[in-house]
Amino acid sequence: MLARKLKILLHSPDFPPWDGGVAAAAFDIAKYLSLFGHEVVVVAHNLTSTDSNWDKQQKFKVFRVKNIGSSYIKYHLIKWETRKVVSKMKPDILFAFNWRFSGLVCSAIKNSTGIPLVQFYHGNEIFDRRRKSKYWEKLFVSAQKNTDLTIANSRYTADALLSTLKFPVDVDVMPLGVDLDVFKPSDNIEALKAEMGFSGRKIILTLARIVERKKHMTVINALRELAEVCPSVLYVIAGRGDYKEVLEAKVQELGLQDYVKFVGFVSSEDKLKYYQACDVYVMPSKSCMQSGDLEGFGLTYLEANACGKPAIGGNEGGVLDAIKEGVNGYLISPDDEFALCEHLKDLLLDEIKYEVLSASALDYVKEYCSWEKISRELAEKFLVLIK
Repeated sequence: MLARKLKILLHSPDFPPWDGGVAAAAFDIAKYLSLFGHEVVVVAHNLTSTDSNWDKQQKFKVFRVKNIGSSYIKYHLIKWETRKVVSKMKPDILFAFNWRFSGLVCSAIKNSTGIPLVQFYHGNEIFDRRRKSKYWEKLFVSAQKNTDLTIANSRYTADALLSTLKFPVDVDVMPLGVDLDVFKPSDNIEALKAEMGFSGRKIILTLARIVERKKHMTVINALRELAEVCPSVLYVIAGRGDYKEVLEAKVQELGLQDYVKFVGFVSSEDKLKYYQACDVYVMPSKSCMQSGDLEGFGLTYLEANACGKPAIGGNEGGVLDAIKEGVNGYLISPDDEFALCEHLKDLLLDEIKYEVLSASALDYVKEYCSWEKISRELAEKFLVLIK
């Protein structure tokens, strides 16, 4: 246990009830740091008129700032409002969960208060278009040089950050975690499948934005052969995005209408049911550091693991930190439909092999990937900074 309870200001533009991986991670860290007895105040954007109702249900305080369009005005408004929170709270640590706005604002506040600054990087925001502007890049560089502890969610994200800087930075790697109180196996998978209209089917799930780099297409192509040996297979695509029409056209072309189901956007509340009902979670994502479109980590793999499901991902980007080959899933080349098909055959047709990997995946997440464990380690890092 820590000898001292900390006052932590967690600053993140993405925060529930807004959906997304960054928002979910910020929430879970705030939740567990609060459960450990630390005082946590979150500064986030005001997104809807019902945000305050959601905020009142939390164990920590949330301070909302109006989300306006102009980047310049937004930056100065957030800085002004955050200074008021800092003046009242007097935090021990400023924890910025995104460099744009949060990191820049916290850096400015550190300059006037001396409060240690921790900056967390997730991946894509490293290549934010604002950095093409000399004004924003100057602010970014100044904020990064002013940071006391830099954390990335994977080795790949750390390398992506370092590739854009002209000065040395020590980067700690801290993977994202899973809330094991939320994500857990179902006691009756078949009953859940029946409730969701998937009775008797072997479910492959992808839960993500429907964009080309997530490589839903690789899974659809693999279904051509897989459906012949496993006619009960059903590929459930959860999410929304502009690439959906391309995928639908491919399904029609290959005559796979009976084997693919698009279920649209899935709320945070319903994610658990989809993970529990699926048999294998698949997302063979592709990353491209040159274009800045990358998979910084891949939290959905671990959420599926926590529900007892093996995961198959692309062998690129931060996925290499999320999936351990043969332990909680498999890694394939993002376009390799043949390798994917072989792994799916093994898992869907060999019950013993499936059960072994499923149990291993669950054990792995419990031992290494819980937010409880990761948040304790994070608090220890904070304590070192203020000694």
